[in-house]
Amino acid sequence: MSGGDSGAGRWAVVLEALTSFWRAVGVTVMWLVACLPVVTAGAATMALVGVVRDTALHRERPVVRSYLAHLRDNARLGTGWLVFTLLPVVALAVTWRQPAAVWTDVLAVISMIGVVAMLPLLVHGCTLAVHTRQPSLRALYRSSVLLAVATPGPTLIGLLMIAAVVVATAVWPGAIIVLGYPVARALFNGFRRGFNAVAVQPGPVREEHAHGLG
Repeated sequence: MSGGDSGAGRWAVVLEALTSFWRAVGVTVMWLVACLPVVTAGAATMALVGVVRDTALHRERPVVRSYLAHLRDNARLGTGWLVFTLLPVVALAVTWRQPAAVWTDVLAVISMIGVVAMLPLLVHGCTLAVHTRQPSLRALYRSSVLLAVATPGPTLIGLLMIAAVVVATAVWPGAIIVLGYPVARALFNGFRRGFNAVAVQPGPVREEHAHGLG
């Protein structure tokens, strides 16, 4: 009997791993499809992190319903996050291609400052948006900066992880399907303990923290 129970236990672990794998792949594919209009990429990314959050807190729902709910809830804030993070990068790329001149040099410097300024929002913005109540992009940016200052080492690691995904996807586009979900989960789990410290301003954390689950 004990041998049979042990075998059943191993099969249960295998089935759970397969279920988690296909859930991760399915969420990543939905994220890629939702990013296709480009303007929805911010909300789509927050929805991906939202599903990751639900899984990490053991509050899993049917994956399609969960993803669409997070996509709807983060539409406005996700669009603002996308504009703020993408605009300085695009501006820097455009000025970099222009002939050398005083005005292009000035714009390049401004763009580089913008890129540096948006890095905390790039690393922390999505996780904070789905896990804490952020009433505006300004509040989200403030919390992202506070979290980056409080956790400089992990923030740097988060930036390196994002950069590694970008490089891997440039080499092999299919890498994003493999890496998207685990990287989002790593970012969420890596900064969960810092959320309480920054979420008191401007808004309280969600109910999971109140019950000691966060």
